[in-house]
Amino acid sequence: MKKLAIIFFIMPMLLIPAQRAQAQLIPAKEDIPTNDPGMKYGFHATAEAEHKIFPYLVANIGTEVRMQGDFLYDRQWRFHGGAEYKLAKRFWLTGEYTLIRKHRDGDKVSIRHRVSIGLKETYKFNKKAKITFSERLQWTHRIGDMNEFQSARDQFAIKLKAKFSYDISKKVGLFASGEVRVSLREPNLGDIYYDASQWQYTDAGGSPVGEPGWFLDGFNKLAVNRLRGNIGAEYNFNKQHKLQLSALLDFDRELLIDSDKKGTVIKSLVNDRRLTLYGRITYSFSF
Repeated sequence: MKKLAIIFFIMPMLLIPAQRAQAQLIPAKEDIPTNDPGMKYGFHATAEAEHKIFPYLVANIGTEVRMQGDFLYDRQWRFHGGAEYKLAKRFWLTGEYTLIRKHRDGDKVSIRHRVSIGLKETYKFNKKAKITFSERLQWTHRIGDMNEFQSARDQFAIKLKAKFSYDISKKVGLFASGEVRVSLREPNLGDIYYDASQWQYTDAGGSPVGEPGWFLDGFNKLAVNRLRGNIGAEYNFNKQHKLQLSALLDFDRELLIDSDKKGTVIKSLVNDRRLTLYGRITYSFSF
């Protein structure tokens, strides 16, 4: 009887630490830290050309440099080419290919290929004012070495844009636009917990190590992850040459997942929010 009494006394004592540890497992999706560094500043410079092959078919080509923060370490170069085909009086079918080369932290370079198709509609109020709507489906493929448990190699998104323009005179015009981007392949977090006693992410059983990708239910979540507003003016030197100056306010959000390359351990989760004000200059040539 004494041995039985000792067992019944000791067993609850052994279970108390385990119960305490279990009580400190917090569902990670409910409390993801947010990184909001405040306003940043940047600059875009673009040169582009377009040619009307037929009255219903226009081809375009261009290049762009984007710089942000430290101009030496966070920059981007783009080359694009595309075409627009007139379907009806106000409707155009659009297509474009873009090559993107990104530099970050000095020596980190990533290459991306982007293809988009869409529709564009233009409505004129009078000879001076018009509004243009565009809807695009965009596919971006990232090449090279990457951690595919942190972000998808192939991204799909829908971009919706509205632009209002008003001609003050034959040479000077004003414009304003707004854009929304809906990502179709955001990371969908699985059953993740945060162990406050050990300062680590775990599964429901308290283990920090699991099968590859245990913390993901795939990249299949829809989310609005970018909002843009642009306002500016343009000057037409003649029918061929045009210069635009504008200010672009860009809000971008991303769920940053830091895991090992095998996808067995998750180190951190952060909701990264970026607000950037860009100065933009665009030179356009038509022939």
